[in-house]
Amino acid sequence: MDKISDNIKVKTALAIIVLAIIGVKYYVTEPLERIEVQVVKVIDGDTIVAEFEDGSQEKVRFIGVNAPEEGEDGYEEALDYTTELLYGKTVWLESDKEDKDQYGRLLRYVWIEDLNKNYKDKTINGLLVRENLAEESWIKPNVKHINNK
Repeated sequence: MDKISDNIKVKTALAIIVLAIIGVKYYVTEPLERIEVQVVKVIDGDTIVAEFEDGSQEKVRFIGVNAPEEGEDGYEEALDYTTELLYGKTVWLESDKEDKDQYGRLLRYVWIEDLNKNYKDKTINGLLVRENLAEESWIKPNVKHINNK
C-alpha cells in the first residue's frame, strides 16, 4: 500500500511540474495583441492621432514616457522626431491596464514594427527615451514593459 501511495504522490508531483512548465511556456511565448493603425497627425512628442480600420480616429498618449511640452526645451526636437518616424505610417498599438487617461486619450505602447522584440528599439516610447528626447515616466498600473529596457 505504501508503494502505491508513494507512486501516486510522485505521479501527482510530476503532473504538477509538467503543467507548470506548460503554463510558463504559454505565458512567455504568447504573442502580444496589437492593433494596426495609421498615424494621421502628430500632436506633440508623445501624443498622436491614430486612424483605425473602421475610419474612426483617436488621440493616443504614449505609455511610459513624458516628452517636453510646447515652450519647454526639447519640445521641437521630440515633435520632429515623432513626426519623422510616425506621420503617415502604419504602427501597432498595444494596451496596458488602463484604456484612457484623464483627458480621454488612449494610453498605448506604439510599436513601429509588429515584432515581439526589444521594447526600447521597436516602440516610439522606448526610442524617445533612448534618444534623450523624453523621460521615462511610468504610472501604475500601466507598467507592462517597465523592465524591458
